Amino acid sequence: MARKKRRNRIGDIRTMNRLFPAADVAARSAGVPVACAEHLIIAALDLPDGTARRAFIRAGVNPDDFTRIINDMHASSEGNGGSVGPEVKGRGPLKTEESAQRVFKQVVDMVRTERTQLYGAYLILVSAETGEPTPCSAFEAMGVTPDQMAVAARAEIDEMVNG
Repeated sequence: MARKKRRNRIGDIRTMNRLFPAADVAARSAGVPVACAEHLIIAALDLPDGTARRAFIRAGVNPDDFTRIINDMHASSEGNGGSVGPEVKGRGPLKTEESAQRVFKQVVDMVRTERTQLYGAYLILVSAETGEPTPCSAFEAMGVTPDQMAVAARAEIDEMVNG
């Protein structure tokens, strides 16, 4: 029987220290002043655990297409007078759009409940399961449903946890 990996809070802190600055960079690259849920996913694509990237591959799509589609969506929204990053939340140095905070809170709750590490695939899983509009629209533009992305993300998490 495979042993379940124990939670490593230091590892989670290291993941967050990579995730949030990378999400800020992704948002600014897209012309958005603060990170949204989709920028957390983009940042997760480069996390060392590799689960977010592998979830896209498992679903049969190119993970780099997600970044391109998100950037195109934000450029289109901005060009059409749409709002980008509507409401900034947070105190201190961490300021994100409401969707990023909502998704990340649910990820943290899930990680605690499941007693696992904070893996990048959790950001895909929660965004897909909760129907976050922008990430789910990008999934569909890539030719996969949010449900397919959730299944792929869960499979990656389970593989990391159970070996």
